[in-house]
Amino acid sequence: MVTGRNGSGKSTIVDALLTLLVPNRVRNYNVASSQAGSRERNERDYVLGAYSEVHDATTGQGRKETLRKPGESYTVLHAWFYNEAYKSDVSVAQVLWCLPSGKVEKIYVVEKRKLSIEEDFNELGDVDNIRRIIKERGLVSFDSFTAYHKKFESMLFMDTDLGNRSPMSIFNQAVCIKDVKDLTQFIREHMLDDGGSKEKLLALQERFDDLRSTHRRIETAACQLEQLEEIKKTHDSYLESLEQRNHAEDLHRAIEPYYAQSELDCREELVDELKHQEEAERARLKSSRVEVDRLREKLNHLERALSDSDENRRLEQVGAEMDRLRDKREVVSK
Repeated sequence: MVTGRNGSGKSTIVDALLTLLVPNRVRNYNVASSQAGSRERNERDYVLGAYSEVHDATTGQGRKETLRKPGESYTVLHAWFYNEAYKSDVSVAQVLWCLPSGKVEKIYVVEKRKLSIEEDFNELGDVDNIRRIIKERGLVSFDSFTAYHKKFESMLFMDTDLGNRSPMSIFNQAVCIKDVKDLTQFIREHMLDDGGSKEKLLALQERFDDLRSTHRRIETAACQLEQLEEIKKTHDSYLESLEQRNHAEDLHRAIEPYYAQSELDCREELVDELKHQEEAERARLKSSRVEVDRLREKLNHLERALSDSDENRRLEQVGAEMDRLRDKREVVSK
C-alpha cells in the first residue's frame, strides 16, 4: 500500500511500476489520482518531465511545460526483486528517451543479478549511442516489450496461462484502486475464479470430443503409415530385384562379346608373336644368303687359283697319263 499527501508522487511511483511491468496497450496510467485531467499523462510527459500546462495565445491551445527537451537526455526505470527462498536476484530496467520528432524510444533490460542505476546505467552518452553502450556493457537487452515481458515472467516464476487473472493483469487493476471499501468483494472480483463450472464442463466435454476424434484420426493415420511403410518396403524390394535382373541381363548380353574380344586379343597376340618369328627367320635367311654368297665367291676364287696353278696342270697331266695307261691295259687284256 502506498500512502501520502496529494501531489506527493504516489501515482508517479505506481506509473513507473506499471511502465516496468505492464504492456503499454493495457496500462492504466494515473487512474488512482484524484486530480482532474491527470489521466492524460503518458510516457512522453514523464520522459520530458512535464509539470504544468500553459495557454498558448498563438495557437489558442494548452501547451505543456517540460523540464527537458527532446533528444537531450534519457530516463531510467529500474526495479530489483529478491527471492528469499531461492536466494536469487532479478533486475528489470527500461531506458527511455524522446527523439526530436517526439517519438519515445526504449530499450529493455533483464538480468539475473542486482543492478543499480549509478553503476550500470550512468553515463550512457547521447541518445544516439544508448543501445550500443548498453550492449557493450554486456547487459541482456531487448527491443520489444513482449520478449522482455516473457523473460522477466520466466525469471520471477509467474504463471502466464491465467488469462485476465495473470499476475500482471491483477497488478494493473489493483494499483489503480484508491479506495477499497470491501476487501472480500475486491478479492472475488480481481483475484478469484468467477465460477462458471457448467460452461467449463461443456468446454471440457467439447475438448474431450475433439481430442477423441483427433486420437481416432491419429490411429487411422498410424495404420495408414504402417501400410505405406509395407508398400514402401515392397517397392524397395521390387526395385532391388529389378536392378539385379537388369544387371544379370547386362552380363548375359556381355558374355558373347566378352569371349569374342578375349579370343581376338589372344589371336592378335599370336599374330604378333608369329610376325616377330617371321622377322627373325627372315633375318637369319638373309644372313645365310650373305654367307652362301661369300662362300661361293671364295669357291670361285679357289677354282680360279687352282686352274692357273702348276699343280693343276700337273694333276691334269697325271689324269691324262692315267687314262692312257687304263686304255693300254684294256688292250693287253683282250
